[in-house]
Amino acid sequence: MFHFFRRGRHHKKKESHQIVDWGSPRWWGNWGSARITQIRKQITQITDWGRPNRTNRSSRKQRFHRELRVGVGIAGATALLVLIIFALAFYGAGALRRFIERSMFSNLIIRLQELENKTPAPATVSQSTSSSAPYIPSSPAAVPIPPSIPSIPGAPPSPNVLYSTFYAGFSGTGWLNTNQTSLYRDDNESAIMFPPKYIVSQLQSAPSAAFPDTVAETERACIAGRCLSRNGLQLFFDGSPLPLPDAVQNKFVAHVSIAALDSKWIVGIVTSDGGQYAGYVFLFDGSAFLPTLDVQGTSNVPAPLVTSQYKGVWGFGGTENDFLAVYGAYDGKAVQIHYSLKTKTYSLVNISQFFPIRVMANGFRPAVIQEVQPPPEVGPPTVISVNQPAISGNQKTWYVFSLTDQKPKFIKLWENGTGTIQGGADLTGSVLPSGTATALLAAAQLDGGRPALFIKATKGDGSTSYYKFIDEGFDKSVARMVVSSNINNYPWSVARAAIASASTGSGAGTIAFALSPDGVSWRDAPVGQMVELNDASSTRLFWRGVFSPSSDPMSSPFLSVVKVESQINRPSQ
Repeated sequence: MFHFFRRGRHHKKKESHQIVDWGSPRWWGNWGSARITQIRKQITQITDWGRPNRTNRSSRKQRFHRELRVGVGIAGATALLVLIIFALAFYGAGALRRFIERSMFSNLIIRLQELENKTPAPATVSQSTSSSAPYIPSSPAAVPIPPSIPSIPGAPPSPNVLYSTFYAGFSGTGWLNTNQTSLYRDDNESAIMFPPKYIVSQLQSAPSAAFPDTVAETERACIAGRCLSRNGLQLFFDGSPLPLPDAVQNKFVAHVSIAALDSKWIVGIVTSDGGQYAGYVFLFDGSAFLPTLDVQGTSNVPAPLVTSQYKGVWGFGGTENDFLAVYGAYDGKAVQIHYSLKTKTYSLVNISQFFPIRVMANGFRPAVIQEVQPPPEVGPPTVISVNQPAISGNQKTWYVFSLTDQKPKFIKLWENGTGTIQGGADLTGSVLPSGTATALLAAAQLDGGRPALFIKATKGDGSTSYYKFIDEGFDKSVARMVVSSNINNYPWSVARAAIASASTGSGAGTIAFALSPDGVSWRDAPVGQMVELNDASSTRLFWRGVFSPSSDPMSSPFLSVVKVESQINRPSQ
């Protein structure tokens, strides 16, 4: 037992000794020395990474070139992808435009649903077939088509009768036979007319003509030494401030325009209210603003002449008895304003149809030249009337151009002897020299009785050239025609059809319309008359219009819309 106790003490002593050895400086010295050696090796390795040894430099160079090649490859691929996307967008835009244009025309064909009620057969006139050259229109008895063909109420069912309505516009050639059409189609006006005829010749020196300036923040308009001027939105008369008319005093004024007519000034004011714009027009006689011209036709209601969702700028031209007020915006508006000395009334005629989006080219500041001035009339107005019948007078041709830099325009308007504008053509691309950045017009003396203008054309580099424009009207040497392509989208033959309506303008001669089931044999189709076309062998329908020339070279029909209604007989199921 004693021995066991001593052995236990002996073992415990050894354990205690070992525990003491773990914390002794000797043990820590051995371990620390090894650890320090290891850390020194690591530090040496870390230090070696930054040393300019040959192996590391070569590795970094190879890595740099490898990454450079990858980066150049990625950049090249990206540039190529961008180029491909740009090319696709460029060519796709043209294709998209053609597709949209075709779709727009396709949408004009309104396929009406099958009738559940039978429609009484409208009166028809059978036409004899005639060849297409030469075309001599006949005069069948006038038989009106029924109004609103598919909606005649109270008829028994007729599941085999379909009606279709086609509207022809002329902003593109999607529904035209361009090989047979010999009339001029104006892209921007979207209309058909005789080909415009004119002479443009370059002058060797600047003519002695008063060209207007492009309009800045300050402008002046003077009559007999007295001047109305504008500085921004403020008016001055003979140097003294002139308050704006009462009708716009409490409104937010966005723009002010001025112009001089014969013995009076004209002031155009554009106001803004919540994103909507209103255009006011006032005459100023040197002492007071004359009664407001407004769409209500009264002199005591301060209403605007035009309203628009687009901000625009007024432009004027003509005489105080017959002038144009053109609102130059993204979608233009215009009014022809007559004043009659006999009746002491104004006549306001809306001619906005001649200033659509395509003509306006995102908007410009318009200016107007009237080619022939009517005899002067004097006297203040007493009553203002709206949309009165056209006032007969001398033949006049109007020209609208742009006072906005980098937006040249040359637009011709004509009246066909009616006293009111009946047609328009945007001749910018054909009259103005190529590369023209800004074009200003000035009236010239008549050339052999023909209207004449001077053109000041400035290119983008600042170089200026001068030209003389002589207007010879239209080429009416022969009869010309417009011919459609097939306008029947049904797989069945057309039984009857009619030119339901056509917008042609007034006072310019006649247009003889015809219809055909095959594009070869034609039946005369006066507007509003149903024509029998039964031809079971053909599922097509064509229309055409023949313009007969009149003796007045300055006039032309202006065909902007044709409406064709047809009846299709579907075979029994």
